[in-house]
Amino acid sequence: ELDQRAAAAMIQADIEGARELLSCCKIMVDLERIGDLLTNFINRTESVRTRIDMADAESLIKMSCVLEKMLADFLRAFSNRDVPCALRVLRADGEIDRLRNLLVLRHTEFDEGSRRESAQVVMMAQALVRAGDHTKNLAEEVCHLVTGQTVRHLMRANDKPAEQIFIEWLRQQHLPAAPEGDSAAPQPRPSARVLAALNCLCRAAAAALRVGFSFAPLSATADSL
Repeated sequence: ELDQRAAAAMIQADIEGARELLSCCKIMVDLERIGDLLTNFINRTESVRTRIDMADAESLIKMSCVLEKMLADFLRAFSNRDVPCALRVLRADGEIDRLRNLLVLRHTEFDEGSRRESAQVVMMAQALVRAGDHTKNLAEEVCHLVTGQTVRHLMRANDKPAEQIFIEWLRQQHLPAAPEGDSAAPQPRPSARVLAALNCLCRAAAAALRVGFSFAPLSATADSL
């Protein structure tokens, strides 16, 4: 539905509206891919739910929790035009990669007799990693939508040494206050329909993660996380 109406809406929209619609089209593609990956993850979970090792289950649940938090932060960043929140999504992706690497290392160190479900577990972890990569794309799109800058420039500006931050703070203290009429215009907020669609898709993705590990043997591990 959005694909069919996006082109006509872009023609009629102003510059800011067309920019937002273009970002939404890119975002929808990544959200669709996340949904496909989570469907694959759940299907594999159903096939190994009674045979998966508890250590593997704990790693996968941790990865799922990080991914769910990333999706929630993306929605908050898009709704509020919050660049720092989007940057947190980018940094969180490294934790999913770290957990995947530990899981793969654990399986490659075991002997052949203990690898019965290794292929399934590794593929499940890889699905979560790929979903995390697409969530990073969502956050990068938010950063570009709000600032017009690439993520590389934003990360460089936000990852400054403490000394440089302090010097810039001192410089700001001695700058004259800007007149009220020169204050920056507030960033436009996305339309209610766009937010409703994104909220629905993000909630569906988060629910899919919870459904994947809803079976009884792992309930205690999920609660502990």
